[in-house]
Amino acid sequence: MPNLVSRDLFARAAELIDSRLNQLGRGRRLTSDELKAYSARSPVVGWCFSVGFEAEPDQRIDILAGFDFPCTRPLIAVSRDHFMHWPHVEMDGVVCSLPNSATHNPYDPISVVERLLGETATLIEECSRGLRTGDFRSEFLSYWNRTVDNSSPKIFSLLSSFSGSRTIVVWRGTNHYLIADSAAQAEGWIRRSYRGNKTQFSAEDALMIVLPTPLIPAEYPANSSDLLRLIRERCSGAIDLLAPLVLDDAQQLVVIICAPTQNGPALAGVEVSPPIASNILGRRTEVMNRGFRRGKVPESLSLARYFGPASRLQRFMVERADRVWIHGRGRDERATKLTSSKVAVFGIGSVGGFVAEHLASAGVGDLTLIDPEELVFANVGRHILGANSQGRSKALEVAELLQTRFPHHQIKGSCTTAQTFARDNQDTIANLDLIICVTGDWPTDTFLNELYLESATPRVLFGWTEPHAVAGHAVLLSNRNGCLRCHFSDTGICDLSVSVWDNETQLQEPACGGVFQPYGPVELAMTNAMISSVALEALGGELEGSVHRLYSTDQKTISRLGGRLSDKWLETITGVDRDLKLTKTLRWAPNPECPRCGRGTSC
Repeated sequence: MPNLVSRDLFARAAELIDSRLNQLGRGRRLTSDELKAYSARSPVVGWCFSVGFEAEPDQRIDILAGFDFPCTRPLIAVSRDHFMHWPHVEMDGVVCSLPNSATHNPYDPISVVERLLGETATLIEECSRGLRTGDFRSEFLSYWNRTVDNSSPKIFSLLSSFSGSRTIVVWRGTNHYLIADSAAQAEGWIRRSYRGNKTQFSAEDALMIVLPTPLIPAEYPANSSDLLRLIRERCSGAIDLLAPLVLDDAQQLVVIICAPTQNGPALAGVEVSPPIASNILGRRTEVMNRGFRRGKVPESLSLARYFGPASRLQRFMVERADRVWIHGRGRDERATKLTSSKVAVFGIGSVGGFVAEHLASAGVGDLTLIDPEELVFANVGRHILGANSQGRSKALEVAELLQTRFPHHQIKGSCTTAQTFARDNQDTIANLDLIICVTGDWPTDTFLNELYLESATPRVLFGWTEPHAVAGHAVLLSNRNGCLRCHFSDTGICDLSVSVWDNETQLQEPACGGVFQPYGPVELAMTNAMISSVALEALGGELEGSVHRLYSTDQKTISRLGGRLSDKWLETITGVDRDLKLTKTLRWAPNPECPRCGRGTSC
């Protein structure tokens, strides 16, 4: 039955459809037994009627409504016999006539049903005339995956190139397989995904074939002979790669089928089990080498025997897990550049931990996290780590967390100070594309400013928050166009702040030196995102020179906390509504009177 909240809406919608079908003089409600045929869809009510088409003179169409109708769209179903013969028809006959993103008007169920029926009628007419075969090719994965046994392990793919047939490797796990360009790539991914797993790694050769076009269901290989024929007829160059994989004591062979579509390469998998035969006594007999000395079977005969009627073929789903797919599904042009980027983040606290997560999620391929401190319970409320990491190194724990989540990256942690890390890892520092400092510690900021001025470090990004996280700053130093001291006092006060506070903003813990500010992760979120955004823009080459980006919450919030907007900030945002949260980017102008560089644009 429909739930209580939508009961009246459901009843009115069902009555409207009843009335409309009566007006047309055809159609009826489905019986309870007829609804059971769609039990997996949980329909509450349904209707059926027949429609005539030139090629389908008596086509039955069912309309199915669930308990939340009309808030959700009804379903339209045709005969199950059309499954895998017509595109967009599910195994139970339900038609995918509209994308999931399509909207509808719940208060006009008749128009919704008529729209769905119109789309379905067009589909039936075109399918009956053989005009929709191309849909099978453009949406190849959807149809291939529907033919895969749910008990089959899924294949995860790290493959980085889809331009030609080639030998690849496969690692077989308990619940899934992993295919990769090389054994080293596969092992690295496995070790990073399953930290602490010391099991000996073993990979086997596999084959990827590249077809000129995707297959339609009638062309899917049903057995190993079909697969061999497919390779010979549509990918003849792969035969030379195939033969060495099935000689002598060949075991199960994984073959990845790759085909280009208008939306990118599509991958499907099959596994061929070697032929097994038994004699009259039920004992296993030799198949591959029968009648020949081991290693002397002709190549053509080896292929014929391996892919003969005694072998078995199983289909697999392939899910891409390569970095280009994960970071933009192959459509983000920035992903390739970020993959090769090397970034070090100093300070893995409530800002640095989330910045590191943002960069890893965006696709930065090499991250080094540096922080000498351990996590305490007081940190947990606004840190990426949880209570289970209490007493452990922030840098090492965040690195392990992110490395497990992104096994295609290289993410390392170092439980040390910035000065010690720079001294002990000079080669690493020299090869970085960006240094990010979010320690909130002026001596560390000063040290990294010196490192920027005196070494070949190309860019350094400093980030910090103002009291109560009402504002955040990101200063990117690039191309020696100014330094941090150009706009900082000797004690680390920036000459442009958003807020001014008349009273002390820090609270005291019942311990010596234990001070804090009572704000949480929501207040920090905008600053963390802003700093991460500047970092990504810098790595992507979208920012030139040195810049200063600021985030400010609204004036009302600052006033409520006991602060006010600074005069200099008010001058900067002249004409802007002060009750808005805003972000502004300024030039970090070189200062000819800077006590550190004092050389203007030649810092």
